[in-house]
Amino acid sequence: MIITEFNDIEISMDQDFKNGPVASVYYKDDDIFGEINIITGEIEGNFSKYVVPVLMAWYEEFKKSLREIWETKLLYRLPDWED
Repeated sequence: MIITEFNDIEISMDQDFKNGPVASVYYKDDDIFGEINIITGEIEGNFSKYVVPVLMAWYEEFKKSLREIWETKLLYRLPDWED
């Protein structure tokens, strides 16, 4: 389920929570997929040097909500975000 979209980035989480504490990231402009570990904030994927800081800033703002989603296993849409 897509939980938010911003700057041509889609963030989604597995509704069955079988992939562990990760949020999937899709950057539409470069057609790149990756992940953010919602516990550590580690970002995986071949994102450009311009996209990584945006993802890091978004994660810092929403890490509490992401951890809540993981711990409760209840998906919900996160608020829109502007960097």
